[in-house]
Amino acid sequence: MENSTEILVVDDTPANLEVISDTLSSAGYHVAAVINGERALKRLQTHPPALILLDIQMPVMDGFETCRQIKANPTTIDIPILFITARTDTKSILQGFEVGAVDYISKPFQEAELLARVNTHLQLRHVNQLYDFERQKVDQLHQLNQQVQAINIHLEEQIKERTLELHHSTAIAKQQAALTDTLSKLQKTQDLDTFFQTTTQEAQRLLDVKPVAFYQFDENWGGSFIDEFRAVKPEWVKIVYSSRQACKDAYLAKLLAHSQKQAASLKQAKNEAEQAKRAKRVFLANMSHELRTPLNCVIGFSQLLLRDHHLTHEQKNRLTRISRSGEHLLSLIDEVLTMAKIEAGDDEVVPKDVNLKSLCAGLHNRFLQQAESKGLQLHIHYEADVPEYIKTDAKKLKQVLTHLLDNALNFTKHGRVELFIQKQDLIPVSQSNDLHFTVKDTGSGIPKDLMRKIFKPFEQNSLTRDIHGGTGVGLSICKKFVQLLGGEITLKSQEGQGTSVHFSIQTEPGKPASELNTQQQQVIGISPDQLSFRILVVEDHPENRHRLVRLLQSAGFEVLEAVNGREAILMNEDWKPHLIWMDLHLPLLNGLEAAQKIKADLHPPVIIALATQAFAEDEAQALAMGCDDSVRKPYQASQIFDKMAQHLGITYRYKILNPSTPSSKPIPLTAENLKKMPQSWVQCLYKAAIRLDEEILDKLLLDIPDEHQSLISSLESLKINYQYDIITETAQAVLRDSSTG
Repeated sequence: MENSTEILVVDDTPANLEVISDTLSSAGYHVAAVINGERALKRLQTHPPALILLDIQMPVMDGFETCRQIKANPTTIDIPILFITARTDTKSILQGFEVGAVDYISKPFQEAELLARVNTHLQLRHVNQLYDFERQKVDQLHQLNQQVQAINIHLEEQIKERTLELHHSTAIAKQQAALTDTLSKLQKTQDLDTFFQTTTQEAQRLLDVKPVAFYQFDENWGGSFIDEFRAVKPEWVKIVYSSRQACKDAYLAKLLAHSQKQAASLKQAKNEAEQAKRAKRVFLANMSHELRTPLNCVIGFSQLLLRDHHLTHEQKNRLTRISRSGEHLLSLIDEVLTMAKIEAGDDEVVPKDVNLKSLCAGLHNRFLQQAESKGLQLHIHYEADVPEYIKTDAKKLKQVLTHLLDNALNFTKHGRVELFIQKQDLIPVSQSNDLHFTVKDTGSGIPKDLMRKIFKPFEQNSLTRDIHGGTGVGLSICKKFVQLLGGEITLKSQEGQGTSVHFSIQTEPGKPASELNTQQQQVIGISPDQLSFRILVVEDHPENRHRLVRLLQSAGFEVLEAVNGREAILMNEDWKPHLIWMDLHLPLLNGLEAAQKIKADLHPPVIIALATQAFAEDEAQALAMGCDDSVRKPYQASQIFDKMAQHLGITYRYKILNPSTPSSKPIPLTAENLKKMPQSWVQCLYKAAIRLDEEILDKLLLDIPDEHQSLISSLESLKINYQYDIITETAQAVLRDSSTG
């Protein structure tokens, strides 16, 4: 039951809780205090207060989310909530009112203001409760009146029904008496003629009709009059036969009409489904374009600026961070778009020859630092009979393994993460190359209530989302990709004992392909003794156009630019470029139409489409309309140069970016390293990491003394690679040890 005088105070700072509680208690109020939103929600289940004072800036669940959940519960929706916080910007205030708060108190507060606002809202609450009570009484009287009226109407209807039933019963009684008399007469009849004559006479009397005859139908719509009954007149036969045919025709016509109606309904449903699918594809294509276009600027310009040799070390770090953030955002967008393509049935398998051992080695190198920073062992077990080269959709297989390994490392604090790869021969003598993969960890395991929906899209509990981020579609995509690759995926887990994910795929024997150079290279110019290539860039987005023009000019190409399809056609006629980079979304005349017209020339240039669509067939349409190739935005600089080399036979001069001697790896972050910093600093680090606040993290890194360079290196590496979970777990361990010590 609600306590009419209790006020609940929610603040993660103990000093604030003490000051507010003392102020309210001195004024005669009963005060309850909790240090975070989760505890507040638990207390509300059993002790709903009369009013809540709520802080905004809290770990795990902030004040906005706490308020939103309180207002979403019918039992607590009417409790007034006052935000008491140091955030006084207009956006925060408006957001507070949007989620359901009734007032805002700024820190530091005046005692008189606090008590006045609390008293005002308690009185308003009391008035509202009185109003609700009176309104309930009026509603009850109104409902009672409606019930009385309904009872009266029901009684009147019952009286009418009883009267009709009485009349009907009387008529039935008369009919039963007449039938009893008729049956009595028929029982006394000895021969068939007399039986039919008596029946006819009684039917005439009971039905009040003159002509009566007996006709026997068979199952094929045939039949005849009973021969023994001589009262049949000749014209009756014609009438009955014509009626019989009419009944048959009507029955068949009804069957035909029903079949036709069903066929029309099925056709309409199919058309509606196809229209819905087309509408969804158009929406996804537009969303892909709108999202990828600005991302192309972010990633592209950061890569372009990184080519500048005059940048300071700090500037390079910031540009690298921008580029990685853009790529991280792109991966999230790709996950959602990929899930949408799968649901629309628009994803397909593109098998290619792939070096499986090289793919697994790349995954090991990618996740090794993440594992070592958490003190985990990472092993990949490659059975001897597993072929080195297979033919499969390498992109989908790599995405499945990447997501499963990343999940395993994120949710494992101690022990190891392992990947097992085995050959799966269902038929002993077959030439099958079906493979079985297992990703196993010693992590926290998965709760039973989440197991049933673990592969459903967008299913993610709040703790996982707050700590690890993501969209909640990763495992759903894994399941769909494995099915597309001809296999199934299963998951076994027990809380506290780890998780193992198993899946198999169907593969074909692969052929060795030319191995890629593992060293990263940067194009710095065209090789000597080559033609001067003319390149036309057709792009309506200024930033994207400027970025591509600068990239090509830096390598020594002659470059002109156009902003729409009409300009592209005119410049092609006048300037005769060797190659055109053609954006597909252009004003006045779109890229597909422009490419088609340009390709109609006697000696057309190479045209490569710059696509931002979500579906592979959109790029196929570009090829069908005359384009020679396509590159999807946002693209890497290496993709641009590789495509031009492929179509124009260009060779380049390169600069090796990563020398053969590897740089030293950052020291893994440990609790011992963090204990070198003050506890208040570690507390701030924990809050910044759990909120993914990169700006605050940067400021905290500046506070670390120069003699602790290893700590700076560790935190910087974890931040750049979005491994905030390692920072939060290590900081939490330090804070836990200090509180128990």
